[in-house]
Parts: sequence; C-alpha cells; structure tokens
Amino acid sequence: MIRSRLSLAMLLLYALLITACTQVAPSTGAATTGDEKVTLLVWDQFTGPAGEVADKIYADFMTAHPNIEIKREVVAYEQLIQTAKTALASGTGPDLIYYDTGIGYAGVLTKAGLLAPLDDLAKDYGWDKRIFPWALARSTFDGHLYGLGMEMEFIGMYYNKTLIEKEGLKVPETDQELLDFCAKAQEKGYIPISFGDNPGWQSYHQFGMVANNALGADGITKLLVDGEGSWDRPEIEQAVQFFFVDMNKAGCFIPDVNAVGYDDANSLFYTGKALLNTTGTWLIDGIDEGAKGYEIGMAPFPSLNGGERLLPSGLGSAWFISANTQHPQEAAMLLDTIFSDSSVKAWVETARFVPPVVFDASEWAVSPLMKFAIDTMQAAGQNKPGAALGHYVDPNVPEGFNTMMQDGFQAVLAGIKTPAEQVADLEKAWEEGRK
Repeated sequence: MIRSRLSLAMLLLYALLITACTQVAPSTGAATTGDEKVTLLVWDQFTGPAGEVADKIYADFMTAHPNIEIKREVVAYEQLIQTAKTALASGTGPDLIYYDTGIGYAGVLTKAGLLAPLDDLAKDYGWDKRIFPWALARSTFDGHLYGLGMEMEFIGMYYNKTLIEKEGLKVPETDQELLDFCAKAQEKGYIPISFGDNPGWQSYHQFGMVANNALGADGITKLLVDGEGSWDRPEIEQAVQFFFVDMNKAGCFIPDVNAVGYDDANSLFYTGKALLNTTGTWLIDGIDEGAKGYEIGMAPFPSLNGGERLLPSGLGSAWFISANTQHPQEAAMLLDTIFSDSSVKAWVETARFVPPVVFDASEWAVSPLMKFAIDTMQAAGQNKPGAALGHYVDPNVPEGFNTMMQDGFQAVLAGIKTPAEQVADLEKAWEEGRK
C-alpha cells in the first residue's frame, strides 16, 4: 500500500516536471501548449497596406509557432459593431478582436462580461510599461485593463499649403480668421472646407474639435473622463453655434452638406477644389496618395474666443481577447508579436499607423505629414511639456449620445433645431446613458 502511494506520487511529480519543461513564462513568447494544435480566430478590420502587414505578422508568427494556426477574418467596421456582441456572447466569435475603444463600444462588451481582463498578462509581458499609460487608460474599465490600443490618432485641420500660398491666403488660427478665410476662398472659386455630413457620424469629429477648444484641456478631461460638469453649458452651445450655424451660413462647407459623403468630401480636398479638410490622421495615407502635387500641412482647429487649440485624440481601435476563448495564452503571444519592434516599424511605414509605444522613426520611410503625426503623438505619449492632446468625444460617451450627435447635428445644419436644443438633448442622452 505504501509502495503504491509512492509510485503514484512519483508519477505525479514526473508529470509536473514534464509540464514545467513545456510551459515557459509568457514574457518569453514561447508556446505554452507543446505539440497541441491550436486555432486562433482573429477578427480585424485591415485592408490594403494594413492588411498586408497583418498577413505578414500572422504568417511569421505561425512559422515561429507551428502548432498555432491563425484563422483571419476581415470584418468591416460597421459590421463589426453590429455583430461583435452577439458573436462573442454565443461563443462562436473570435479569440482576438480588433474593436473600437471607449465606454460606448468596448465598454459595452466588458459590462456584458465578453472581454477578458488583461491586467496579469500586461505585467507578464511588460505591456504595462511598454505601452503609453495614456493609451492603456483608453481601454481600462472599472479599474481593469481590457485592450491594447494600436492606432494613436488625432483630429485636426488639413490645409493645402500650395494653393493657400498661391492665392495669397493665410491658414486661419482664430474663429474670426476662419470666417474671413471662408469668404476669401469662395471669392477665388474654392470650397473652403471639404466637410460632408452624410450619414452623420462625421459630425462627431467636428463637434469634438470645437468642444475641446471651447473647454480647454482641463475642462474636456473633467467632463469626458471624470464625468464632472454638463454638456448643456454656454461654452458648448456657443461652439455648436459657431461651427454648425455660423460657419454653415458663411459658406464654409460644401453646399447641401448633409447630402455629401465622407469619401466624396475628401476627394474635393485631394483634387484642390477645397482648401481645408477637418478630419483625422487616419486619412494621411489617402492624402499622401490622393493629393500628390500639393504640399499638405496639418494644424489644430482655430481657437474659439481666444482659447486653447487642442487636437482631439484617441485610439482608432484596440486588441481585445474574448472572455470565452479557450486559448488566452496563445492569443497573448500573438498580441506580444503584434507590438514587437519589427511589427511596429511595419505598422508605421506601411500601414501608416502610430502605435502608442516609444520608437524612433527618424530613419524610417515616412511622409512629412506622417512625421508630423508621429512627432506630435510621441511627444504627448511621453508627457513632454506643451504636448498635451485633447479627447475624442464619440468613443467616450454612451451610445445614445452618439445617436443624438448624428441626428441632432444634421438637424442643426438643416436649420430645424437650435444649438440650445441640441446641447440640452446631448446632456439628456449623457445622463441617461451613464445611468
């Protein structure tokens, strides 16, 4: 009897030793499953150059880990937003998903228990030190880290320096200078700003610019991040009045602005028919390709009433691990590869993404616009003096708030709703959503 117990103990000890030999600490990136075949289902949104980068990273990962197969599915953004919650809840969804950050997006999935906390993995792999705290905070909910953002972005005002200098104009820096610019640009036969608001999500970004400038860095942080204050306040109403009423009446936008789509509006800027374009850094690749022959610059939206000029910023999307995955360690290993030094270089040079990690792109093949974006975001990510960025609005508000922005700002542009009514409705949607 004693001998049989000893034999059983020896067998258990042997099994533990074998397991220890095949499992390596996550920070080494080594496989944790031995020869077991594992399939990781990955949903991302990458097409074009970004898709090529993703394919290369996934292929190299599978070569390094022959027991792991990555099944990649490209899901368009709109479809992703519509199907992610159902797919993850049913257990048929991906192990790893590239999804929008913010309480109205990933926050909804975390509340439903569909995403896995990454706190322990972040410490094991060193993500908590490698990735900017600013970026980690964007995917932290209820005190836990859930996602790793990969695209630092900001919204600003692109300007066609070539044509503006040719016409003897000046890039506007204040609200009054902007109205004057619109008048002069029209006189010379140009559309001042290539803003179109069909189907309406574009107004998120326009409102974000003026809201950030109206409240300043401290004010927008207190409202969006700390939840202190109200949207129904004079500064916000004046900002809505200026952009969606005064600028519209001044002819700053494309005629019938609510009927013009995003791509069509951008084309007017690419071809030199419009002098300014108020959108985000995700368009850099499109501008570099579409506006060849023109020198294009970027600046913050003009100041309102002499206040700050901020660049609203955020993360395009982030990587999340499903709470229902059977392979969390393998998914984490892939995440670590996605943020490796060689991968970061590929994301920057080819996909035109700016991952929220420290890197030196001085010798990399990037355009002047891309260099401006990189320098700006690296300075902000490292908390350098004078490098503060503002906040995106739409990822940081409840879903109903975004619906009210989309429908409400179209109504203001159409003249059937007042700025006072709109900010009151935004505040109502904000309070209801937060409850």
